[in-house]
Amino acid sequence: MFSVVVKDWAALDEQRFIIYGLTRHEPYLATLFFPTPDLINNIGMVVIDDDHNGRICGQSGDSVQFRNPTIPGRNTITSLQKITEEEAKALLAEHARRPRKEKAATQKPAEPAAQDPVALTPATQ
Repeated sequence: MFSVVVKDWAALDEQRFIIYGLTRHEPYLATLFFPTPDLINNIGMVVIDDDHNGRICGQSGDSVQFRNPTIPGRNTITSLQKITEEEAKALLAEHARRPRKEKAATQKPAEPAAQDPVALTPATQ
């Protein structure tokens, strides 16, 4: 894929994403060397042509870098393969169906009042 035609991307998980050429009719499935929450959180990303050949490839050391990264530095693209529009849509649909991890609550739940007998009984399902 020519680096100058990268126009959009969509994360599948913390390590894989779909990258698009000039239009959504040119999808590629990319895998990063290590997972990063920056990918799934859709933080701004730049694709870097490390070997300066004008192409983004999976075996050439090309990489991505995120704006305000959780993990500083570049993350190498370890694979890049052309996929069909249907495959891209199916991967995105599969990603949308997966349950997201919920963040742990930062606040403790309120303590029940001693005079409130309802709060002291176990919840029934």
